[in-house]
Amino acid sequence: MQFFGLLVLAGGLGHGAALFSTWSVATPLIERETRPVIISGLVADAEKRADNNRVILSDVTLPGVSRETTPARLRITIPTSHGAPAVGTHISVRAVVRPAGAPVVPDGFQFQ
Repeated sequence: MQFFGLLVLAGGLGHGAALFSTWSVATPLIERETRPVIISGLVADAEKRADNNRVILSDVTLPGVSRETTPARLRITIPTSHGAPAVGTHISVRAVVRPAGAPVVPDGFQFQ
């Protein structure tokens, strides 16, 4: 009987840890694609690649989206010909913002 109680307790603690982890990283998500808009934010990370540059923006401002429903961070792609901005700079770019993609494989990681 004690083993069963410990098993239930361990399952409950594991479930609670998973809920806490999900809650601690939760952020608002974009639900639908926007039209081309001017977005601005602080460059938190910039990665140079052969075909394009990936930039992570924090403190993002999206027109028509309230601060409470704006994601904490946003990844944008900039053509290599435009260069990569320095980390810590504030930039504004015209872009189409899309929601996170669905899993690529069945039962894969859910970005949404």
